Amino acid sequence: MSKRADEEFFEGLGGQPPEIATFEDPEEIMQEKTAQQALRPVTKNNLFSHPEAHAFVLDLALLKTFGLDWLKWDPDTIFTEVQRVFKTSIADVNRVKIMVTMTLHVTDVLWDQWEVFENGILALNGIIPRTNLIQPPDIPLLMSGVDIINSIRKEDFDEEVARYSAACFLNDEVSYAPEPLEFCQVYISRPRYRCGECGKEGSALPPFNGHCDSCSRKFEDHPFNFKPAEDSKDDPSKLEYYTVLNPEPTKKRFEELIKLPAKEVKIREVGEDIEAAKLIAATDYMKFRRLQRDRQLAEIKDWMVVS
Repeated sequence: MSKRADEEFFEGLGGQPPEIATFEDPEEIMQEKTAQQALRPVTKNNLFSHPEAHAFVLDLALLKTFGLDWLKWDPDTIFTEVQRVFKTSIADVNRVKIMVTMTLHVTDVLWDQWEVFENGILALNGIIPRTNLIQPPDIPLLMSGVDIINSIRKEDFDEEVARYSAACFLNDEVSYAPEPLEFCQVYISRPRYRCGECGKEGSALPPFNGHCDSCSRKFEDHPFNFKPAEDSKDDPSKLEYYTVLNPEPTKKRFEELIKLPAKEVKIREVGEDIEAAKLIAATDYMKFRRLQRDRQLAEIKDWMVVS
């Protein structure tokens, strides 16, 4: 491609130095939607005009109607054909969802570049990204967005996206990343080592190879191969490992509370309980988006199964 994928699908990215943007949490976003809009059922006729249409359902409808051909079309052609075939308008937020689903099908960029990942997460949650700003999603948006991505196409996330996702967790002051966000856990925990031989402390993040940087003289033979010297006598068993953030207390508390009925959940004013409560809220939001998807599929199932 002649342009970067984020420039292709999100115009304006890479212009002026971005600012940090804030937005309301998912519950506040939903509360702001009118009752008529939120409760109006999704049907074949209003699928593309309904702002609450799920990205997975939009993608399925496009594939059923146009096959794989629509993945080769430019945006104007896609939207023109949708309006012609379905005789409907297209909500602005659905235009963005459609372009994200196309991105998921035709390129790996959303798994590799944090800027595209960020915009994709917002769009899949029904928020039109402002491409001249940095808009870090909170954990509910992140969890739901990754869940939707995995439902369309499941791939491994690159280190850049994993580090970005970890930064979102740290921004929300949460130390444990449950599924489907476990890929960023190592960057939240930030493992380190302490050498019992020379006393050096260093990062044990990938691609750490289990050797002390100093004792193995890894920069002596060649400064850029990151391998121990051939005659090195360092002892990996002398390394002691620890993490900057230990996820285990929060993980244990989250796994305890998530099994309980909501009325039985008691949150103490301690760190792991507060973090677990945030993760329960995120999980509930992800489940809400799944329920939304399933209800919409049920509404249009008669059309979807017709050959």
